[in-house]
Amino acid sequence: MPDGVEAKDVKFLGVVQSYNQVKNFGMVASEEAFFMWGQEIYVYKDVLASANASVGDTIRFGVHVNTRGQPQVSLPVFKLDELGQPIGLPEGTAFVCAEEASAQNPQFLEMLKAEIEGRSYQQNQKRSRMSGDDAWGGAAKRGRGESWNGEDLHPRAFAWGGSGGWGAASAAAATASWAPQEVTIFVSGIPPGAERREISHIFRQYAGFGGLRLVPREDHTIAFVTFATSAQAQFVCEALTGYVFDEEAPPEQQVGLTLQLAKDRKSTPTW
Repeated sequence: MPDGVEAKDVKFLGVVQSYNQVKNFGMVASEEAFFMWGQEIYVYKDVLASANASVGDTIRFGVHVNTRGQPQVSLPVFKLDELGQPIGLPEGTAFVCAEEASAQNPQFLEMLKAEIEGRSYQQNQKRSRMSGDDAWGGAAKRGRGESWNGEDLHPRAFAWGGSGGWGAASAAAATASWAPQEVTIFVSGIPPGAERREISHIFRQYAGFGGLRLVPREDHTIAFVTFATSAQAQFVCEALTGYVFDEEAPPEQQVGLTLQLAKDRKSTPTW
């Protein structure tokens, strides 16, 4: 990592793409995080609520990794206003924007990933050596979702089961697999300023199309497109890879689309 920069000082830019009302979790789409882990980032209901964020909102957030190597949104989280500024940012607070740092240093994201995973591994090891309520200051403290060294200590961050506030239904969820209802495709190669309607027309012609989320940037646009099944998503990836969005553009500007499936989330997470 660059001198003076720590993983905890870096904030990702992302869009809350989906939220499961039954399971009380959502998924955040971030270009930089997808590059690092190949998937969207898991976020808990309480973490979203801390920033009054919901589906479609753009947020700034940190990331930590659980014991299964799955990335998860860390507190604090800030929703962005219409000008792209964090709402409720305490005066004097400063952080490093992941997308700006990676633009200046192509190796930044790789170094950041190594530090996040290394730091998370150390903290996960500490947690695994601690047992019982005394280790966390009592069940009441865990229930409040307090933080420890800057990490989210939401009660589901460490166990699904148990009777403390979750009941039999949650314990059963710990042993059941949960398959995603939709499969997400990460799409790059979209020119800046592309209209949502134009992009939708490209994908809606294929069976299983569910919707899309755009993340506009200054010099390009990325999209996260959902389809009902893996087979449908894979078919679309093969059909549209290399597709030229604007055939009337100068040859040097005709960049073909690149499509990549997000990682499968079928296994039961150990949060």
